Amino acid sequence: MSEVQRSYILEIKEWFDEMLVEFLDRYEDIDLHPHLEHALLSKGKRVRPIVVVLAAESMGGSRNDVADLALALELVHTASLVHDDIIDHEELRRGLPSVRTKWSPDDALLAGDVLIALAMELVSAFHPTIIRKMAHAAFELAYGEYLELHFHLSETTEEQYFAMIQKKTTTLFRSAVECVALHVGGEKRTIDALSTFASNFGYAYQLRDDLAGLQLVPEKKQENVENLRVSLPLIHSYSVSDRETGQQLLDLLHQFRDSNGHSPLPKLRKLLEETHSIQYCLQAWGEYLHKARDALTPLSEKQHKKYFMRLIEFLREGQTYEVFTSSLE
Repeated sequence: MSEVQRSYILEIKEWFDEMLVEFLDRYEDIDLHPHLEHALLSKGKRVRPIVVVLAAESMGGSRNDVADLALALELVHTASLVHDDIIDHEELRRGLPSVRTKWSPDDALLAGDVLIALAMELVSAFHPTIIRKMAHAAFELAYGEYLELHFHLSETTEEQYFAMIQKKTTTLFRSAVECVALHVGGEKRTIDALSTFASNFGYAYQLRDDLAGLQLVPEKKQENVENLRVSLPLIHSYSVSDRETGQQLLDLLHQFRDSNGHSPLPKLRKLLEETHSIQYCLQAWGEYLHKARDALTPLSEKQHKKYFMRLIEFLREGQTYEVFTSSLE
């Protein structure tokens, strides 16, 4: 993809980051302001706000039309990360101390609650249908997190896993597009295309996180994996393993909580390689990226088709099978 497309997406991100700073300034007098600032102004990719802006412009609107909507989505997403770090006892988030580490789990819980409340306040001026859709997306995200938290590898199927990430991840992406469409309008063909794109992009995004959780993506190298969650590579490996190998996999997962400084991650990744589970996840990930790309076919070049394609490349760049498996050596 061209430098022009990359630069434009970067410009949207910079615009959003500046707007986020201005938004936080409204709450500089509250005691939780440092917590909110720490959570929101870290090195986030801002993928959801970028999707919102591109979708609005593709439907004939402007970024200013959907600024509060973009903010609300990012606040809900960030709140889920703050709460995740409490549940998983994460010390780091995006390379920095998590809110629970920098302050306390109690403070982090309340900071996440405030972020959700502020998100709902931001959308309160929109049409009631948009408010309901945003509230439902937040509900689906939270319920997806609950389902994931209670997964047990020996009992979880791929069908259950994909149902979970549909709630946890794809709903927020799809709701972003649908809320934009409700607010700025747009042709049905464009709305349908972008909704399908958003769903498939969301699935691909989560599958990439699955691999990141195994420290197979560079930005995750320094983060804590003591509370590794059930993910597609693990589900596949367990499903194709004999009883002995399956038990070995369960034992390795148990060791994450009792590693005493000796991480079982290298052994786990080696087992996943032997059962071809990393390659299996990469294949599924590639299929969803392909579906996301195909969904853009009805769009014209004036509807930011190339910019959406650039988001797909963002997920694809450098993530070949050889790159992932080289981490096992």
